[in-house]
Amino acid sequence: MKSEQIRKIFHPFTRIPGIRNIFGSIYKRFIYNPVRKREIEIFQKNALVVLTEFDKVLYETNVSYCLFWGSLIGAVREKGFIPHDFDIDVAVWRNDNNEKMRDALLKSGFTHKHRFLIDDGDTGMEDTFEKNGVAIDIFYFYNDSGTNAPYCTSFDYIGDCVTWEECIKKYGNLKIFRFFFDLPHKFEYVPFENIKLPIPGNYDTILRSYYGDNYMMPDPNWRGGEPETNLWIGKKVVYKVFK
Repeated sequence: MKSEQIRKIFHPFTRIPGIRNIFGSIYKRFIYNPVRKREIEIFQKNALVVLTEFDKVLYETNVSYCLFWGSLIGAVREKGFIPHDFDIDVAVWRNDNNEKMRDALLKSGFTHKHRFLIDDGDTGMEDTFEKNGVAIDIFYFYNDSGTNAPYCTSFDYIGDCVTWEECIKKYGNLKIFRFFFDLPHKFEYVPFENIKLPIPGNYDTILRSYYGDNYMMPDPNWRGGEPETNLWIGKKVVYKVFK
């Protein structure tokens, strides 16, 4: 059983005060944390092979991408994965042929786990593909219709929800953020573990704008760089799960 499934089953019980006080620490220590630890171990074992296969598929389908978010920090600061990584983040321009890319990834053994859509993908989208216990989140970049500034979308839970399905069922939506970064259309390859992978040439500006000026120093207490006021109000998310 995966940690995501465990959360779906046990989290509703942790909302009951009496049960939460008695069961909460036991649940985390003996049920959730061991499974999550094992998932991270599997990620660390398989991540480089899966990322190499992903890079090959996108190269063969002529889709430009770059490492992003924590994976970009890893490339710049660690020349590889961050020690506490549990997924891989990449950025792709939306006007690339993502359905062709999707078909190629599926043919190569990746599973299309889920997709977030805003305006049927016209103004926002995010994909997650998975292979051998390694998840790759694809953040699509758009040009804002008013300013032509490049942005991508990101999603979060509302209230005390811990699954996307729970949020949709309870609130009919998810939290939506727009992040504006001057992402180029061409990328440069840098050493990453024992291979080379693409990153944006203006990585320093991108990383400083989100992680702060000290992004080259690991910060175990860092919890996010985007204030709540940048919530994208008035948009609705469609969440699709692929079997």
